[in-house]
Amino acid sequence: MYLRRIAFTLVVLPLFGAHSARAADTDALFDVQAWGVKIGEFRISGQDRSNSYSVTSKFETTGLVKQLGRIWFTMSAKGQKSGGSFIPARYAERVQTGRRKSEAQIDYSSGFPLLTGGKLGTEDAEVLDAAAQTDTVDPLTAMFIALSDQPRAGLCTLNQPIFDGARRTIAFMTGRRDDGDNVVCTGQFQRLGGYSAKQLRQGRNSSYELTYVPAGVLMRVQEARVTSSRGTAILTRR
Repeated sequence: MYLRRIAFTLVVLPLFGAHSARAADTDALFDVQAWGVKIGEFRISGQDRSNSYSVTSKFETTGLVKQLGRIWFTMSAKGQKSGGSFIPARYAERVQTGRRKSEAQIDYSSGFPLLTGGKLGTEDAEVLDAAAQTDTVDPLTAMFIALSDQPRAGLCTLNQPIFDGARRTIAFMTGRRDDGDNVVCTGQFQRLGGYSAKQLRQGRNSSYELTYVPAGVLMRVQEARVTSSRGTAILTRR
């Protein structure tokens, strides 16, 4: 369903600004817009401590779109920190599309992301070796890093692989523009593995644009624009 695809795209793509984030709490609410209308709301809340982190998030359709079909999903992640690096320990998601419910959980106790609950991907998709995904983080951990307020000098620098238990993707930056006090980062999101042939024909790449605004001495994501073969979706911080 296209609404679910937009929702997950908006959750994953605005994630990426820089690798470092200060120790702090995050509580942010975003309006999600597509086709020129608001389709839902997304909230992320988390705690960032010197040696650990935990974070939760939720997307849900609103207004007329919700009347046509309620779609929501929740994600949670937690892990350890070593210096400025985030090391996931567990990731979980629950999805309700209106027609289908699903759950999945990833554990990292073995040193690599192992799907220990639920099911992800499709039966006709390529099956990836979880042991080859040790360079990845889960989608929500990556999101938490970038949605935390960040130093201006560290923006628009990223080349981060992500693994959700079935699919491997990568997000990378392609440019930076300083627009007065704001900073605009441009980038690409690419599907690498774990997708079916049909999914890859629908598109391997999406482009995105992130606008950061001053938040005290740091910078904060204010807006994300994601463009794929299906059009453009916008995430705006309240």
